[in-house]
Amino acid sequence: MSTDRPDTTESPQTVDAGHFKFAMESASISGDGGQSSYGIGELNMKYGMTKALRLDGGVRVSLGKDAEDYSPFLGFITKL
Repeated sequence: MSTDRPDTTESPQTVDAGHFKFAMESASISGDGGQSSYGIGELNMKYGMTKALRLDGGVRVSLGKDAEDYSPFLGFITKL
């Protein structure tokens, strides 16, 4: 297993084909330029489709002014 750093949703590592990887953040606080947002229960899921391709998905729940910045996401990551 490898950690997804520096960003929790993007990583150069894939997941073994046929396997899942889940990560959850129970609470977060972020701020930039005087605006702040509070997140709860962020869930990231990764599924290894092949040796070099994974499917990423997740759900973010946000409280505060910047709630429109957080939404469900889905994407493919490939390792070249």
